[in-house]
Amino acid sequence: MRFPSVSAACAAAVLFLLSGPVFAQGAVSSGRATVNVTDLQAGTVIVGRLGFELGKVVSIGCKVMDSGRLEYDSVLQVTSVDRHSLNAPVELPFEIAAGSKVSAAQLQRGKLLSLRVYETGGMVGVPEQALKELQIVQTPSWQFRTSIIILASEPQ
Repeated sequence: MRFPSVSAACAAAVLFLLSGPVFAQGAVSSGRATVNVTDLQAGTVIVGRLGFELGKVVSIGCKVMDSGRLEYDSVLQVTSVDRHSLNAPVELPFEIAAGSKVSAAQLQRGKLLSLRVYETGGMVGVPEQALKELQIVQTPSWQFRTSIIILASEPQ
């Protein structure tokens, strides 16, 4: 029977330790995909629902629609990005960027619009354990959600 050399065992241990972060017990839920926040800060690209990396400024063709949700009353129904039609419309909540010349009055429901925007994302809602402790009845579930930030209006 042959055993690996001490240097091979050390190399294997070093590779194991360098292969990823070490988590505290209970820090990661089993059975679900995990992403360490430091990986996101290190330049990982997150692709949004529009098919582009979050933060990329694009032109969209869209309409403002009722959302039918409690968290926000309107969504942008996006039908094209950079003049390319989407296979199916994508509905996303939105907000107008500080400093934008776009006003809420310009965003009439059902009217076709051409806007300069970027998609952003973050965690929203209340985690399940916090719901139990706070005894909140109505709130969005804890989830990663993307939304659109409106920068400017474009001529059609």
